[in-house]
Amino acid sequence: MARETSLKNSLDKAKCELNKLCHKARNTLDSSYDRISESGERITKATLTAVKKANSYVRHNPWNGIGISTVLGIIIGILISRR
Repeated sequence: MARETSLKNSLDKAKCELNKLCHKARNTLDSSYDRISESGERITKATLTAVKKANSYVRHNPWNGIGISTVLGIIIGILISRR
C-alpha cells in the first residue's frame, strides 16, 4: 500500500513538472512568434520604403538607372559564369 502511494505521488509530481514545462514552452513559443511577426513587419516597411525611393530615383534619372542596371547585370553574369 505504501509502495502504491509513493508511486502515485511520484506520478503526480511528474505530471506537475510536465505541465510546467509545457506551459513554459508555450509561452516561449508565443513570445518568439510575436518577435518574428514584428520583425517581418519592420522588414516589409523598410523594403517598401527602399522600393519607393528606387522608383523615384529611376523616374528622375532614367539613364543612371539604366547604367546601374547594366553594371549589376554584368556583375551577376560574371558571378554566375564562375560556377
